[in-house]
Amino acid sequence: AELSAGERQRTAIARALLHDVYLVESLGEVFEHFGQGRLPATFVTRLGDTVTPDGATLYVADGYGSSKVYALLTKDGSWADHPFGGKGKEHGQFSTPHGITWDPRHKLFCVSDRGNARLEYVTADGSYDHTVTAPEITQPCNVDVWGDYLLVPNLNGTVAILDKENRVVSVLELAR
Repeated sequence: AELSAGERQRTAIARALLHDVYLVESLGEVFEHFGQGRLPATFVTRLGDTVTPDGATLYVADGYGSSKVYALLTKDGSWADHPFGGKGKEHGQFSTPHGITWDPRHKLFCVSDRGNARLEYVTADGSYDHTVTAPEITQPCNVDVWGDYLLVPNLNGTVAILDKENRVVSVLELAR
């Protein structure tokens, strides 16, 4: 994920299996390393990440652990005090949040809540906004915005394509 810190560009490199995150300057210099001792105590495995449009915050989804989303403040490399989400089925809770993406169409973050077969839209502070469900969204792995469309790959190999109002307009069957 590309980050902006003042005049310097940084890239976040999150290594899921090693449970760490690096912030790297544009010239390849490591700005900060967050290994197991520097990550929040409940953090287990990073599955997806995204940044705010201004590059000030990196959000990291801990899908195979706490089912929370953590926020890393890129200016000073500190973790925000309050992750959001957590295991559950209620709105604003997740079961294996497999990805998080900024959706500029709605100016919200979209969490791919794989275990609950839905997309949860939240604000920058993690407040619940709305949910998207459809029979074609079975186990969303992540989402990608492509113009006015949202591409939703599922674990079974299908990709649901949603329009600007998040209605399914097509499904690609890649694994058949």
